[in-house]
Amino acid sequence: LNVQGLQKLDLSHLDSGMYFITISSASGSKQVKVIKK
Repeated sequence: LNVQGLQKLDLSHLDSGMYFITISSASGSKQVKVIKK
């Protein structure tokens, strides 16, 4: 996955826990695990 730009996600409205975020682009997709305390 070749990233050419930067995007920020506001996760402040989510409860604490573990989330999986899927990032998609023209070159493919990747799933990222995020843990919010």
